[in-house]
Amino acid sequence: MTNARDLSFLPALSRAASATGPSHDCYDLISGVAYLNVTACAGGSDALDVIIEESADNVIWYTNISFTQATAATTEKKALVAPFGRYLRAKGTNATGTTAAYEVLATLKGA
Repeated sequence: MTNARDLSFLPALSRAASATGPSHDCYDLISGVAYLNVTACAGGSDALDVIIEESADNVIWYTNISFTQATAATTEKKALVAPFGRYLRAKGTNATGTTAAYEVLATLKGA
């Protein structure tokens, strides 16, 4: 029987600066899908970059998913590249002058 859980990597908020969400211990999970929901972005020359990172030790981080750069409201879904590290987190980087409202969620499944 597989277990599944939904994780919130970054809650829905407007952010005027870069943000890194909390790490989640995913030791028992083998696959997953991450969702990006951008509800507002200034656009123009401003942009939002969001990634999902993985780590074996919760110290050194590597990019697992790079979402398409957002310059307006958008949604995107991407599968996590397995196998991935024990820990996962999301990071959003706003370009200078951008205030974006976004959230990153994931549904992960175990064996």
